[in-house]
Amino acid sequence: ELIFNTGPDVAFISRLDDDVVVQGNENFHHLCKGRLGVKVAEAVEAIRKDDGLRGRVLQTLREDGRVDSIEVEMLLEGGERFVGTMSARRFSDAGTDLAINVIRDITGRKAAEDMVKESERKYRLLVDKASEAVVVAQDERLKLVNPALAAITGFSEEELIGQPFLDFVHPDDRSMILENYNKRFRNESLPERYDFRVLQRGGGVRWAEVSAIVITWEGRPATLNFITDITDRKQAEQALKESNRKLNLLSGITRHDISNQLIALSGRLELLGSGIEDPKALEHISKAQSSAERIYAMI
Repeated sequence: ELIFNTGPDVAFISRLDDDVVVQGNENFHHLCKGRLGVKVAEAVEAIRKDDGLRGRVLQTLREDGRVDSIEVEMLLEGGERFVGTMSARRFSDAGTDLAINVIRDITGRKAAEDMVKESERKYRLLVDKASEAVVVAQDERLKLVNPALAAITGFSEEELIGQPFLDFVHPDDRSMILENYNKRFRNESLPERYDFRVLQRGGGVRWAEVSAIVITWEGRPATLNFITDITDRKQAEQALKESNRKLNLLSGITRHDISNQLIALSGRLELLGSGIEDPKALEHISKAQSSAERIYAMI
């Protein structure tokens, strides 16, 4: 009786045959405004949110003798929200079947859970709308992915979740990716961003750039990864390299041809000058040779 009257929970005793409240502790009187001698449904009528709950509780008590941790939500007269978990046990006293009902206040906890859920909802919305792929990896498996990663790989989010992330990495890049993944947990130095190849459905390959940080996910270490498709950039870089290669080849061929022609020209000028005695003509030949030498030096 001392525990019943002084405990932190809402507690009351009701008759099982007619569900009339016969006794309540101080918390019950505060919550239900001293409604004794009336049915439980009437005692909480002004504050109950789900009118069908009590009927289910009574049926379970009569059949099984107990009810465990049913969540109840009420709106108090002042507009305040009350959330609790209700448990009940059947017992007999002087030949009368009774039930002791206990409601534990979890309003604060539920408010915190609701805040977390709302935060998660907003976070999920942000992740889903992100233009870059967002991935949470834990135990070398994909725990969270967004539509951007599905677009890169060609696999749906449902197909990606739970799979080893190395399954979607090009074989030549897997050792590097795994090494960097483990280095993060050891807090070792590694590049802030680096490139790797992603395997697509059907065997295609896309280039991607990744950056990542270590986070706590569901109470355990994980990595939060931001992946950007850089295939177009890689293709442009490769095209530029190829263009420069061809230009250098062409330039080398051109320089070689010009060099050969200049050498031939210098030889002919020298040969021409050896048979001429006119000073004016020799001066022009000398200037022509100097010009040829300057051009040769430029290439």
